[in-house]
Amino acid sequence: MGRPLRLGSRALRTACLVALLPLSARGEPVDRNQHHRQAVETFTEQDGDRDGMLQSVEAMDLTAERFEAADRDHDGKLTLVEYVDARFEEIAVPAPPPAGASPEAQAEAPPPEGS
Repeated sequence: MGRPLRLGSRALRTACLVALLPLSARGEPVDRNQHHRQAVETFTEQDGDRDGMLQSVEAMDLTAERFEAADRDHDGKLTLVEYVDARFEEIAVPAPPPAGASPEAQAEAPPPEGS
């Protein structure tokens, strides 16, 4: 076993940050900021007519079912917010633990609604 991590060390900070990252469907850590940037870039690239909305024919990375689910106002177009939200639904984002809750209480808590 390696040396214990010192309080305030870079290795400890990195280990803590990695532990708090959401996981992808493959179980790999996901950087939320990078995922957001990539979603915005993809939206911009796919918006062929540059109207700030994606029609279903422009959203090539979404299936028809995912497009329909992401279109919250059911206008047949995705706004940037709707698109980014849909991309974040691709990753399993753990709910943050309640402030001050013990690990035992967190383990016993019921799963969030919708899961």
